[in-house]
Amino acid sequence: MGEDSGSERWPKRVQTRKIEAMLVGQSDEAGRPFELQKPVMIIREQKGEDQGHTVFKLQHRSVGSRATDGKVVWGGDCPADVYGARDLKGSGAEKMPQVRIIEDPDRGVFFEVEGMMDQDEIDVFAASRRVREELGLPTERPVAIHKLNSVRMGYEKMVSIDEWRKWARKDLVFRADQFIDEKMKNWNWFEKTAGLPFYLGYKWAKKAELMIKGRRYIDQVEFYQEERDLQTQERVADLIFCKDEQEFTQVWGKVMNWVNVACEARGSGIIPGTDQPARFDVNNPDDVKRYAGEWLPAQIGLYLGRMHKHNLAANFPHAQNWSAVGTLVDLSSCFVPIQPGSEKLVKSEDLVATMKNLLVLFKLDSQENYFGQNFGSEMAEPAIKSFLEAYLKESGEKFTPGRIQNIGRVMGGKSQTAIFDGRISKGFRFMTDKEIFVMRGILEKSATNI
Repeated sequence: MGEDSGSERWPKRVQTRKIEAMLVGQSDEAGRPFELQKPVMIIREQKGEDQGHTVFKLQHRSVGSRATDGKVVWGGDCPADVYGARDLKGSGAEKMPQVRIIEDPDRGVFFEVEGMMDQDEIDVFAASRRVREELGLPTERPVAIHKLNSVRMGYEKMVSIDEWRKWARKDLVFRADQFIDEKMKNWNWFEKTAGLPFYLGYKWAKKAELMIKGRRYIDQVEFYQEERDLQTQERVADLIFCKDEQEFTQVWGKVMNWVNVACEARGSGIIPGTDQPARFDVNNPDDVKRYAGEWLPAQIGLYLGRMHKHNLAANFPHAQNWSAVGTLVDLSSCFVPIQPGSEKLVKSEDLVATMKNLLVLFKLDSQENYFGQNFGSEMAEPAIKSFLEAYLKESGEKFTPGRIQNIGRVMGGKSQTAIFDGRISKGFRFMTDKEIFVMRGILEKSATNI
């Protein structure tokens, strides 16, 4: 696809460069059906049909290293193992590899480098993998892990890990000040002046603590790049940004082709135990409506419902983490055990977040959403119905009138918050009164015999 047909938006071409790395682990499936990739780092975006060495998805940072245009399917011993694409995760942040300081209620203060994988993330992925096998839910599978000996600094410069450590230790001073200022911004004027000794003492002590922990992290951290199998590289977020018929046919056609091939090979749906759908044809409007308004929402609803049934939270079920075939990926933020006492709140938040991000596909009426312009207005209601019915059937959840009212209030109001990490800033009404009525009716049925 050339520049005049939309390649500047989707898909994006990027320049990559091979980096020094050492293979530290691989699965028995490594090399099938592809040979292992050499680790690469994203350097800069490129425009034009023949520039760049790979395809970089618009809404997420993994590098598309292998794809089959929806024509090949492979799997493993687990019933949920079904794949049609392979990519590289941990290929570098969009900017500088800066250390981020994060505070979490469960983990306390910890450190990470955006766009890079460390050992903690590798361990989380392995644990999530075991959970998925037990639940029969398909998602990503690691096939090889490389330990990186160099990283990108800026847009093109490559440096050794030791050189990065020296730079990161200096940069940590600014990151620590930034973190503390953000944490203390709600202190009032009196606390900062009348209590000045305490204020300065707290700030100094907190910074000293962060510097000690941060330097220890920087000195010890190792970075890895994972080659992984996926059902499809496309996410729901990618589907939203097909801005014309050519991009729509290219992207959705590939996804639908893979679903056809995979389901025919398995003799069932993508999720084990589900029915095999009739074939989808991207050139048939009725099939497009059936896929986006019925099959895909039902897949997502079943997937989330099974997680909730086993007391697991998706945590960040946004459109970047849902694949275009209704499976969850990027598991460092998914499959989080729900803490006792917060089950209803966490499950309701998962449900609302998933519905909102699914409805963006239908509701975002802009020049950058071909599907929303041509199919969206008539498809939101059946999508809500398909999603909720599949979710309730699988999860067994019961919704009290209070929970229903809260969800209806959130879904019916106007959102002024950004979607997709600030890429869309304008708010819009997620659901019409009629759609809210349909949602309430479905949820109310679940409340029978509470």
